[in-house]
Amino acid sequence: MAGPGPVKLAFDSLSPAGKSQRKNPEKHRAYNRKRNKMTIAYRNELNKERLKRNLGPAGKSGKVLGHTKSGGLQLTSRRKNSDVSKSNYHG
Repeated sequence: MAGPGPVKLAFDSLSPAGKSQRKNPEKHRAYNRKRNKMTIAYRNELNKERLKRNLGPAGKSGKVLGHTKSGGLQLTSRRKNSDVSKSNYHG
C-alpha cells in the first residue's frame, strides 16, 4: 500500500515562491491550468500550419515554424531557433 506521498519541507526552509504556493495552493493550480491550456493552443496553431505547408511532423524536417514579433508565422532554421551559435557548449 502506498504512503501519503513525499515528506514536505519545513515551511521556513522554502523559498518565497514556495511559501506563497504552500499558503495559496488553489490559486497556483488555477494559474497552471490556465497556462497549460494556452501552451496547448500555441502548439495546435503551429501543428495546423505545419500540415497546411506540408512540412510533416514537428522535429522531422530541417526547418521549424516560429512566431514573428508581429504575430505571424515563419520558417526558421533549426540552428537559429535554438541559438546554438551563441551557446557555450558548441565550439
